[in-house]
Amino acid sequence: MNQKRLLAVITVKMNHPYYRIWDKFHERFNERQKDTKSQAKCGQHSGNNGLWFEIDDDSMLVVILQNESLDIVLKDFFNQAKRLEDYYIYIAWHRKLEESEANFLGSYRVVEQVKLGHEPGDPVYDALMLLDDNKNVVGGLVVGLNRSDFDKVLEAFKKKLISVLSNIKHRLAHLLAPIDIDLQGFLEKGFNEEYWNEVVQAYKDQTVDKFSEQVKQLVYGMGDEQDTIEKIVNNAIEQRPYRKKEINEAWRNIMKLLPQKEPPNGIKEILNAVISDKRGDLIKKCTGKKNPFHEWLVELDNALNKLISNTEKNINHQ
Repeated sequence: MNQKRLLAVITVKMNHPYYRIWDKFHERFNERQKDTKSQAKCGQHSGNNGLWFEIDDDSMLVVILQNESLDIVLKDFFNQAKRLEDYYIYIAWHRKLEESEANFLGSYRVVEQVKLGHEPGDPVYDALMLLDDNKNVVGGLVVGLNRSDFDKVLEAFKKKLISVLSNIKHRLAHLLAPIDIDLQGFLEKGFNEEYWNEVVQAYKDQTVDKFSEQVKQLVYGMGDEQDTIEKIVNNAIEQRPYRKKEINEAWRNIMKLLPQKEPPNGIKEILNAVISDKRGDLIKKCTGKKNPFHEWLVELDNALNKLISNTEKNINHQ
């Protein structure tokens, strides 16, 4: 049995060439109402600001304008014959959920959210604009929006959902992995002085403070609007309160490995040595015959993967 899926799109109506999502689906709804031979199932909210389309028995699309309440529209569309609790819920929003909407949806098993852009290039927008019912015809009759295109919308949704945190993880690796590789090479070459001179040259324009700030900016931010791990954690807890314990546990592990004030003991000494030790003597004392920086980096990678798993769990359900 396939998992039932519902995609709710909170959009805006505007006289602009890109803000066409509402107009597109409102036109589809009107076409269906005029076509007496159509077997497609759809409906309109009593306030005229919400539409629903049944893709098939397992998939449903809801489109509402941003001034309408999603919880009111869903209550209007669903009844005992079609139960909302049977669905995994995906929300693409032009505005964030209001408190009443979040409280209503919080009682359901899965509510995943992404911000919806309204111009070409946003993967969810692009997929929605390709979602059409003109291709879904059986025996000359329109039978509903195309299932294959709907699957592509959800695939775009999932890619967008995982991209932010995964991108931050990649940027952290871009900062930290070269140091790990250089230390490992120094160990494998038996603390070769010529090799170490090349390492020192590579970091001649770097300082420990500058390096630490770059890492902290990705994890905690600098009071600006950029995405950070801390911001993603807070949003994930707000959107998935039923997973708060697991998310907090993963976040505590990351904070332990990357404290806000300065790098943890041992790692700070290694960074100082890499950036300021001209002969490599400090590195020999810090590392011995093993690479504690590598062990720390592996632990951090595992912690980030665990956070990704807990904040983005269930996005692969079909």
